[in-house]
Amino acid sequence: MIHLAAFLLAFVIAATVPAVLITLALIPWRRLPDEPWTERARRFNSIRVGHASWLLVLPFAAMIGRLWFMPTASLPAILVGVVLGSTLASWPMDRALFPTYRIRNWLASTVVLSLMQLGWVFLALLFALLMPDTLSFAQLGWVIGFLVATGSLSAGLIYYLLVIVGALKPAGERLTRLVQACAAEAGIPVKSVWEISTPAGYAAALVVQRALVFSTATAAEHDDEELRAICRHELAHLKEGPGLIALRVAQLPVTMLPFIFIPTAMTALGPLGILVPLLVWILLQRLFARISLRLEKRADDAARQGTESPAYARALERLHRRNLMPAVLAPNTARTHPDLYDRMIAAGVTPDSPRPAPPEKHHWLPVSAQLLGGATMLGWLLYWD
Repeated sequence: MIHLAAFLLAFVIAATVPAVLITLALIPWRRLPDEPWTERARRFNSIRVGHASWLLVLPFAAMIGRLWFMPTASLPAILVGVVLGSTLASWPMDRALFPTYRIRNWLASTVVLSLMQLGWVFLALLFALLMPDTLSFAQLGWVIGFLVATGSLSAGLIYYLLVIVGALKPAGERLTRLVQACAAEAGIPVKSVWEISTPAGYAAALVVQRALVFSTATAAEHDDEELRAICRHELAHLKEGPGLIALRVAQLPVTMLPFIFIPTAMTALGPLGILVPLLVWILLQRLFARISLRLEKRADDAARQGTESPAYARALERLHRRNLMPAVLAPNTARTHPDLYDRMIAAGVTPDSPRPAPPEKHHWLPVSAQLLGGATMLGWLLYWD
């Protein structure tokens, strides 16, 4: 019974506290309806980063809180409750971003996104809980098991599951025709074209399955020329060689791998050992971001066909505007794509407004998550002593 109570308590706290903070952060943002979309996107980014920060910190805060207040409660139950609750806490932010969202459609979309984004998180938590806490050959088996499980998801199992549950559906006739025409023009075979029902602007290449995925909003809002430009960009990813494809498949398994060594790091280094997997994760994230940035620049060149392409510039701007993604990021940001402003200029289109400022660095919402992280570490050190 205590395990169910712990799950419910963790779920309620993780679902309500970030949601209330996000709602408060949205109040000044809602007063900007007449500002250019670039300014609204710049200000909205701090809220998005704040939610992501809470999503990262809450599981660790829950682990420490359990040690202090509910030591007999099930840790897996608490962690599952926290992850699910903090995911649902994004409702105020998503509703502000896409006013057409209704709770039923949003829940369905959130479940799909959770399956795509959090499957690896739950696997990492599971393997971390089961991992031996001392260096031994037994750990090798757990590492291999983790890499096989997460590698299977990354290689395409996750998308097959999405097809089975009906989240990915065959694309409509217009989109399929455009993709196949672009594929024939580029000499790149495409096995399938899918659509995912979401109001977000989205397009991606599934390099292992040799397939393209578009959101229904992207398929509906972009004209034929813009869709062709997007197709050429995504098709460029299907031209990547076996080494790059293997690297893409390995990205998530490798970046999540350090977290399963948390018990080992704490046994070897004490309470501060928990920071070692986090630092390794940050370094791996930055490494893969640099690789992704180079590949995206190459795909941009393919979309422009080596020359100016106003259609591609319009498509990029429309995608960023729909998702309220900043047109410019801070120079030290670990970005996976070039700044929209630079991509539009490279496509031969000068944006209507001057280069926007990057998002603010010290918004109170992500800072609140950082303070919680600091308090969590302090509580961990005090408990260890």
